[in-house]
Amino acid sequence: MQKLAMERLAQIEGAERHIESLQRENGDVDDELERIRVPEMGAHSKVALLEARVEEREKEIESLLKSNNEQRTT
Repeated sequence: MQKLAMERLAQIEGAERHIESLQRENGDVDDELERIRVPEMGAHSKVALLEARVEEREKEIESLLKSNNEQRTT
């Protein structure tokens, strides 16, 4: 009975160490995710800015083409 109790205690202690290890790994993964998320958000912001600039340029080009066509017709 005592041997069985000691074996069970050893299993419990092993499981506790495994849980602690998994918790540390989880913290490491969370940290890595945060390090990745920050630049990703910056990239999304830059993409949105560039898309807005492209749209603005397209409108300018369209306006210039329209103006040029009107000048040709007159």
